[in-house]
Amino acid sequence: MNDEPNREQQSGYNEAKTEILDVIRTLGLVTAREIALNTNRTPEAASMALLRYHKQGLLSRGTLKGRMKGYTLTERGRSRLTWLEAT
Repeated sequence: MNDEPNREQQSGYNEAKTEILDVIRTLGLVTAREIALNTNRTPEAASMALLRYHKQGLLSRGTLKGRMKGYTLTERGRSRLTWLEAT
């Protein structure tokens, strides 16, 4: 069984995670729209990624206006970003 495609998918996933977490580290409090604009992703893709990283404990989330969510890095998120940048 060849694991090569899986490694490529994982690499792309880590690149996306690194890029998104780095933008949050730089900007501080962000929305999915801000991530979409800064990473050239659709707002839907950005929103799903932020939710996934929140569930992993990498981001904290709060409500800004109405239903709009804002995200910041947790300590675990900072540690993960440092690890991703080192690999």
